[in-house]
Amino acid sequence: MTTIIILRHGESEANLNKCLAGQLNVPLTDLGRRQAEIAAEFLKERHFDIIYSSPLSRAYETALPIAREHGMEIITDHDLCETSFGEWEGKSIDSMRENYTKWRNDYDCRPPQGESTREVRDRFGKALDRIAAENEGKTVLVASHGGCIRLLPSYYENDLDLIGKTPIASNVSITTVVYDNGVGRVEVYADDGYLGELKTYFDNGN
Repeated sequence: MTTIIILRHGESEANLNKCLAGQLNVPLTDLGRRQAEIAAEFLKERHFDIIYSSPLSRAYETALPIAREHGMEIITDHDLCETSFGEWEGKSIDSMRENYTKWRNDYDCRPPQGESTREVRDRFGKALDRIAAENEGKTVLVASHGGCIRLLPSYYENDLDLIGKTPIASNVSITTVVYDNGVGRVEVYADDGYLGELKTYFDNGN
């Protein structure tokens, strides 16, 4: 059995300002960095064989304290990136409300020069399939993004209707995926109980 522990990044400046960050590099807030440190402390006793991250700074910054705690390097993988919003990136959700609502409700809607939800689901899910196959029998940490993580129940169940029923994972929440004989499933989704009063939740696809 292969276990993948997926950590959403900490609170970012885009989360705070309710902007569509997409694949832009935006930093963590001070709170986001604190959340990353708390995650590292919480996972201190957990064994990891390898650590992967989206190359986007908010995910990489979140993985860094954990990598330092375990004395490990971080492997970046572009397939773990957030949705590309193309021409919408950097804009506030309020200014894009009509287009954003259409994108959230139509899983084949593609922003100009961006990706549809279905495309992101398949990209991210196949990336985890590949990582699991390359690390069979190991425990893997992956730092990624809320817009990707929420697509995992749909990916593993091959059910598009699950997308709308799955909430965006909160910042530095922990989702556990297990692979048995090459078949993946979500065992725990978006566990954030360890954060206490420092939980932050932004349902904006970032």
